[in-house]
Amino acid sequence: MCIRELRDGDKDKLVEMYETFSSAERTLGLPPEGDELFEWVEDITSKGMSLVAEVDGKLVGHLALVPDGRALHLLIFVRRDYQNRGIGTKLLSFAVNNLVSNPEYERVVVTTDLNNDKAIRILQKTGFQLKVADMECELHLPLMY
Repeated sequence: MCIRELRDGDKDKLVEMYETFSSAERTLGLPPEGDELFEWVEDITSKGMSLVAEVDGKLVGHLALVPDGRALHLLIFVRRDYQNRGIGTKLLSFAVNNLVSNPEYERVVVTTDLNNDKAIRILQKTGFQLKVADMECELHLPLMY
C-alpha cells in the first residue's frame, strides 16, 4: 500500500472509488451520488490537500483537508473491502504529521454521524477531541507549532 498526494490523473479513479460506496456507507450525505459526485470530487480536490491510499494501482482510500479560515475540515473515506487494515489511520497520521508545524492553521475539524463509533474511536486515538454532540458530532485536533 502506498500513501501519496493526489495526482492530476487520479480524479477519475477517485470518482470510481466513490461510486462503489453503498448508501449505508455514506456519512452525512457524503460522498454524494450520481451527477453531484464528480463536481464534489472536483471541488474538494481543488482546495487544500488530498491524499490517497493506493493498492495495486487501485485507489482504496482518500483524505481531504479543506481550508476554512484558520481551520482545516477533514474528510476521510476508505473502501469497505479495504477497511480494518489500518489504511484510514495511516492516511490520518500522514496528514497530521505534515500539518503539525504549519502555523497557518490552528486546528483540524471533522464532522461525522454520532453513530459512527469506529471513526470517532480512531479520531480520538489520533488526538482529536469531541467538541459537540447531537445528531452529529464534531471532533477537533489542535495543531501545535
